[in-house]
Amino acid sequence: MQYKEDSVIFKIYKSKLGSKIVNSHFYFLRKELRHNYRVLDLGCGSRSALQFCNVLYSIGVDLFEPELYESKKRKYTTHTL
Repeated sequence: MQYKEDSVIFKIYKSKLGSKIVNSHFYFLRKELRHNYRVLDLGCGSRSALQFCNVLYSIGVDLFEPELYESKKRKYTTHTL
């Protein structure tokens, strides 16, 4: 499922309180990546979970080229392969 930046769900996931209340894989991913500045995102695509994380540098890898383009366009990854 893809969330638009103005959606209520997106705002809940991006908020500190929301990430603590909502028990989801996004919360745990954000928690695990909070001290990591570099991430390799396999299968990045347009629905990358990195959209909910604050990562400074990421490399996205996907077999489907249009998904790589979307990931880069939405700035989920900083570089793509």
